[in-house]
Amino acid sequence: MYKYSILLIFIFSLLSAQIPDGYYAETEGLSGEELKSALHEIINDHIEFPYTSTGTDVWDILKETDRDPENPDNVILLYSGWSVNGEQEYNNGSGWSREHVWAKSHGDFGTSMGPGTDVHHLRPCDITVNSARGNKDFDNGGTEYIDGDGPTGCYSDADSWEPRDAVKGDVARMIFYMAVRYEGSNGELDLEMVDYVNSAPDPVHGKFSTLMEWNLLDPVDDFEINRNDIIYENYQGNRNPFIDDAEFAFEIWNDELDDAVFLSSFTVSWQNNEQPLILWTTIMENNNSSWNIYRAETSDLEDAFQINSSIIYGQGTTTDITEYSFTDPFDVVYGAEYWYWLENFDTSGSSWLHGPISLNVVNTPDQTEIPVVFRLEQNFPNPFNPNTTISFSLSENSGNQYYSDFNNLVTQIIIYNLKGQPVKTFNCQIEPVMTGNKHNTWTVIWNGTNDSNEPVPSGIYLYQLKSGDFQQTKKMTLLK
Repeated sequence: MYKYSILLIFIFSLLSAQIPDGYYAETEGLSGEELKSALHEIINDHIEFPYTSTGTDVWDILKETDRDPENPDNVILLYSGWSVNGEQEYNNGSGWSREHVWAKSHGDFGTSMGPGTDVHHLRPCDITVNSARGNKDFDNGGTEYIDGDGPTGCYSDADSWEPRDAVKGDVARMIFYMAVRYEGSNGELDLEMVDYVNSAPDPVHGKFSTLMEWNLLDPVDDFEINRNDIIYENYQGNRNPFIDDAEFAFEIWNDELDDAVFLSSFTVSWQNNEQPLILWTTIMENNNSSWNIYRAETSDLEDAFQINSSIIYGQGTTTDITEYSFTDPFDVVYGAEYWYWLENFDTSGSSWLHGPISLNVVNTPDQTEIPVVFRLEQNFPNPFNPNTTISFSLSENSGNQYYSDFNNLVTQIIIYNLKGQPVKTFNCQIEPVMTGNKHNTWTVIWNGTNDSNEPVPSGIYLYQLKSGDFQQTKKMTLLK
């Protein structure tokens, strides 16, 4: 299982919150436990409201904080994204419920004022979806939860819950808030994050490394910002610092992060009957200095040997997608199977292992490949709403060769969500051209819909150009 170290860099210039001047002045220059303590003092002692009351209660607040911007009579349900009538409330089981994102059994605080009624982590939820989530910790994996009202985009297994992509970051930032707001002072619980699941009934919640990953992959959006402003200005008088500045999470818990990379793909393929080609892609690197690659004829690492004779340098610290490739220089035997591992090192000398992945070497001498090299451009605009243009062209590195067999070359632009699931596929008709022609550029326009022409949620997407043996991937952000 991979564990990722996350550097949190987001596009805050596109979003604006109503943060009072000097609200976070006491955090300047702080990090780690000192920063956590300073944030606690800023957001501590908020105004508390009852869970249910004839006066203003949690029901009333959620109908304002989670109001559907396109239908003011409705609220948006957290996990499903459905819009339902706000006045229905529970309605004998046919309305909506109040979900404790930090499950209330993780510390057994129930619905008493304090953590039980803190609307920074309380959200409207479909009743049966809420029941399906139960008190599970958050993590990736499982099978999609299909509710009686339809698909939810959430995944679940015996001990974890994975919310839909559009609210993964929302969930992470709510859990971060609870871990800072409740520190055991004034008789309150001390809530902390842990890097495992099945954590109830202890006053802890997981899974830390996954939540840090989600904080990166699903940036703060306008809905979160508006919600944070309403809670601060109209009700509790405190803010969620991780919505105002998502980098706070990295600055507090950086020392508790594990791997120096977020590895999004790792493959090996048999290229042109020559040598195995190892490809891997990172979506984030944090002080990542170098890589080693190992190969074995079994799946046992003890049988492996290092196949790179010189250093494969990492990218240091970056949130740009980085694609790596390495050709195995050692001989292979047709019909044999080989296993490969990646090892990455940070600047302190710590290392992490990824793999193994395997390759069956097949002898197909009659197959030939067209040595086409493309260049995939960054989409524009990026971030975008509602449309963006994706362009690619033949690279000058292709030389002046004339490619006459384009009709047999399948070329596609495939858009993936961050689970690696294909969202939209464009099949591109490539005509024979002479490289060096300034007009040998192809474009597609994506309008934020899937192959069924249904809108997809806002967030980060990957787009990949695939043509024969060539592939290249870039990252883009859809804002709504």
